[in-house]
Amino acid sequence: MNYKKVLSVIAVCTLIAYIVFALIVVVEVVEDRLLQNRKCLRDDLEKFDTNNVTELIFPRSTFMPQRDEIACFVMTTVDHKWARSAIRRTWGKSIKPIFIMNFTESLVNKAIKDEAILFNDMIVINGSISTDNEHLFAMKYFAEYFKISEYFLYVHDDVFINTKNLFNFLNDEILTNVVLGNFGSIPHKSKIISLMSNYLNFPFDSYLNRPDLSAYAAPGSIIKEIFNKLKRVSTSNSNQCTLDLLLKRNFYASKKFLTSRSFIYHPCIVRNNVLVNRLSPSEILDLWYYTSNANACNIF
Repeated sequence: MNYKKVLSVIAVCTLIAYIVFALIVVVEVVEDRLLQNRKCLRDDLEKFDTNNVTELIFPRSTFMPQRDEIACFVMTTVDHKWARSAIRRTWGKSIKPIFIMNFTESLVNKAIKDEAILFNDMIVINGSISTDNEHLFAMKYFAEYFKISEYFLYVHDDVFINTKNLFNFLNDEILTNVVLGNFGSIPHKSKIISLMSNYLNFPFDSYLNRPDLSAYAAPGSIIKEIFNKLKRVSTSNSNQCTLDLLLKRNFYASKKFLTSRSFIYHPCIVRNNVLVNRLSPSEILDLWYYTSNANACNIF
């Protein structure tokens, strides 16, 4: 009898040891990845130089949204034509999508140029731009091309937004405060809905809800004001912050970043948790002044 108890104790201890070992391995892997990501961010900041970047605007004339439209900048790629088609087909006339494509000129083929000229809604960045500076370039275009837009919205092309719910969200949350959210998709597990998703040509690959895949909506006047300050701050020094890093790290760490709510933006298939920042425009500018200080960027 005692022999069986001893074996049971040994088995339990062995199991606990395996679990502890597995946890240690997981922690080490996560730490390694975090360290690598931080190193990449530092490298991106050091390499970032807007002087080495040119833009291909299609067509060359200025494209403007109407006064009642929301300017929405959408990061896309050459092979995501299906996503651009779905956005043009489903977003309606209330949202003015402007697609930003980050490729060298040699990779922008004739089909892309024809598509851009046909729909008058694409900007091609000709140069190697880090994903950590996408917000910066989207803000640059917003400040230069959209003089009358009330809001600024930035997403990726595989985020699908239900127009009615988007306007309800903006009306509820953006009247006096800036909205800062993480738009990401979590696919439904149902096989039937999965098949339906493929049939409807909607993307089923998901983003995870995490700060480094952030997107946000904000009053255009604040975006322009912050962008004008950003232009006067060198981004080539790794001790200074790009606006993108400011948004991703400092806002997500803010104790005022409290509200979490479910926001349906993809019809019937996925849901998204949108975090709402309760900072006022003046508080955002105060935070910007602080983080743009050369010695204040301690977010890594």
